[in-house]
Amino acid sequence: MLPKKHRIVLPFSLARPRSVTSPYFVMKAEKNTLGYGRVGIVMRKKLFRSAVERHAVKRRILHGSREALKKSYDILIFPSASLKNVPPGKLKEALHDSFEALSRTP
Repeated sequence: MLPKKHRIVLPFSLARPRSVTSPYFVMKAEKNTLGYGRVGIVMRKKLFRSAVERHAVKRRILHGSREALKKSYDILIFPSASLKNVPPGKLKEALHDSFEALSRTP
């Protein structure tokens, strides 16, 4: 579980987000002025019917996104259905690549 200051409470909107797409999720991010990062996960019940599945996916994403909290970005992650069967190592690598792509884009 993330500390409260690192969570984005929905509804939340980004004014001018940058998007990064992966086979497993879409990530939208925007710089903030807080000095630390915040992460929010937006899941549709249509993709993950069971609350147990949704929570498991959310835990896996949050565990992999801890490195993003060091940078001052507000990040919204929209998981796709293909995320269910992805090994944890591959998910962590995809998250890392997406965070790197965010830091490279101006």
